[in-house]
Formats: sequence, structure tokens, C-alpha cells
Amino acid sequence: MNTYLAYNKNIFKDKIILLPFDTNESNFFAYFMINFKRLGIKELIATSYNASGRGTMANISINKKHLSKLKSDGDFRSKEVVKLRNKADFIITNLPFSLFREFIKWCDESNKKFAIIGNLNAISTTDIFPLFQQNKLWLGASINSGDRKF
Repeated sequence: MNTYLAYNKNIFKDKIILLPFDTNESNFFAYFMINFKRLGIKELIATSYNASGRGTMANISINKKHLSKLKSDGDFRSKEVVKLRNKADFIITNLPFSLFREFIKWCDESNKKFAIIGNLNAISTTDIFPLFQQNKLWLGASINSGDRKF
């Protein structure tokens, strides 16, 4: 994504970014918080899932920083998070790989731009490969060994 950002410096200007599966301690959240003004972000929303209760949401804009509990568990399929998805311009996350195919479908049906970390093997599945053929999905930088810097 850094390479893409290098050529599209204003891609997040006046945009709303949703970070599902995220917390205010993640590297994605940290990156966007540190670069909030430089990137010209309008709003940053991070949600996290809590299997045994209510999920959390961090909502950041130029004028406010608000951390709250969600009404739901924070699952990306909940009405609450779907509403946030529909409000957002971009969806960016490192999701659980077990939800990869369902999450891609969730992103695709929203017609939002998204960037995710996923397993390369997923591209050969019958529900993911057509998205490459339709030019809706592209491969980014690959992790060959160790961590990848965002």
C-alpha cells in the first residue's frame, strides 16, 4: 500500500476510513492516526469484535476523538458495522483468514475501495478469482518472510 500511496498522495483527502477487526492499538490505526492530518483524512473509524459482549468503536475526526461501546458484538456483518461500512469511503484491515472469502464478498457488495491483508491461496477460489478477472481486486506487495511494514 505504501507504493500505491506514494503515487496517490491525496487518495484519503476528505475521506472516511473504516478499520473493521481493528483496535486503537493496531498498526493500521497507529499509521492513520500519526498521518491523519498529512493524509487529510475526514474521519477514521475502527471497530473491534468481542465474542462475549459488546464490541468497541474508535471514531476520530479533526474535532473529536471518541471511544465507545457498540450495541452489537462488533461483527462486521452486524447492522451497526454494515451502517459504518456504507458511510465509509475505504475499508482497510487485517482480518481473520477464516473470514476472508465472506469479507471480500461483504466489501464487494458495498462498492467501496478496500485494502486487506490476505492469504495468496485465496485468489484461486471460485468466488474470489472472478473479482480479479473483473478488475475489482488486485494483488499488492507480498510478504516473503517476516513482517511487512505498512
